[in-house]
Amino acid sequence: LGFGGKGAGAARFLGGVAGLGGNAMAIGAGFGGLALVKESITAFADLEAKVAGLKTLFGEDLGLRLTEQFRELAKTTILTNNQLIENARTWASYGLTTENLTDRLRRLGTVAGGNSEKFRALTIAFAQVNAQGKLMGQEKNQLINAGFSLQAVAEQAGISMTEFADAMKNGEITAEHLNKALI
Repeated sequence: LGFGGKGAGAARFLGGVAGLGGNAMAIGAGFGGLALVKESITAFADLEAKVAGLKTLFGEDLGLRLTEQFRELAKTTILTNNQLIENARTWASYGLTTENLTDRLRRLGTVAGGNSEKFRALTIAFAQVNAQGKLMGQEKNQLINAGFSLQAVAEQAGISMTEFADAMKNGEITAEHLNKALI
C-alpha cells in the first residue's frame, strides 16, 4: 500500500499500540493516575502556602483558628478553603476587624451561590463599604452585579427603593444597614 516516511512510522506505532491491548490502557491509566497525584500535591502545597500566609497576616493563633473554621465550613458548603482564604485576605487588606469573619464569608458565599467571581466581588464591595462607613455608587453597582438585593438594604435603612438613590447620595445608607441586610 506504499506507506512511506512518516506515514509508515505512524502506522507501525498505532499497530504496536493496538497490539498491546489492555496493557496500553493500564499504562495510560498509570500516567493519568500519576498526573492526578501530581495535581493533588501541587494543590496541597498551594493551600499550605495560603494557610501560612493567613498565619502571617492574622498572627499564628488567629490564623490557625480561621484555618480550622474555614476547613469546617468547606466541608459543609460549596465554598472551598482557597476561596475562603482569598476572601479573608481581601477583607483584611481593608484593615477591617476579623470578628465574625467566617460567618460573614459564609453568608457572602451563600449569596454568591458558590460562584468564585461573585463571592470575590461581594467581599470587595462589603469591605469597601465597611471601610468607608457608607454605601456609595461604585459599591452599589458591584453589589447589583454580584446579585445582592438592594431592597434588603433599603428595608434595613427604613426607606423605600424610590428613596434609596437620594439617601445614598446623602450618605444615609451606612455599612451597618448593609451588614444587617446580609443577615
